Amino acid sequence: MYDENDENEEGLASYVFWLTPMNMKEMKGAWQNYVISDKSRFKPLFSFDDIATFDRGVYNQISNPLVLKLFLEIFNGKP
Repeated sequence: MYDENDENEEGLASYVFWLTPMNMKEMKGAWQNYVISDKSRFKPLFSFDDIATFDRGVYNQISNPLVLKLFLEIFNGKP
C-alpha cells in the first residue's frame, strides 16, 4: 500500500505503508471472512479456535494479514 511521501525517508521507503499486526478479535474476524468468501481457496478442516489447542505460537505468526491469508491458502482442505 502506498501513502503520501514521508519526507523523513528516501526512496521507496518514503511511500510504503506497513500492515500492522491484528489482535485476536481481528484475526478471528478475518479468518471467518476468508473462509466464508472463498471456500475453494481458504477452507482448512479446522477452526480458528482449534489453533490454540494445537500451538499457541501460531497465533503470533498469523497476526499479519498477509501471513494469515497465505496460511489459509496453504492449509486449504487439510486437517
